[in-house]
Amino acid sequence: MVFYQILAEDDPTPLDCATHIVNKDLSVYLQLRGALDTKAEREKLRRKREKIQRQHDALSQNMNGSGYREKIPAEQARGGYKETGCFVGRT
Repeated sequence: MVFYQILAEDDPTPLDCATHIVNKDLSVYLQLRGALDTKAEREKLRRKREKIQRQHDALSQNMNGSGYREKIPAEQARGGYKETGCFVGRT
């Protein structure tokens, strides 16, 4: 069953909805209640964040290790720093 409702400009934003702004005069709200398990999604994101943090920590440990810069070509060293920055949200 398809259900839609047209809201007036001063109606409150519906709860538990995804929002897509089409243009300055039109927004679409998609009701998500019951469509996904927020606890499960949060757990997936938490695990993913932990995995990325472990990768970042391992890279940082390798790069800060004794003789790292002497053992690898300069080009590769710059790439390693760039990769580490990506893990923490910086490029």
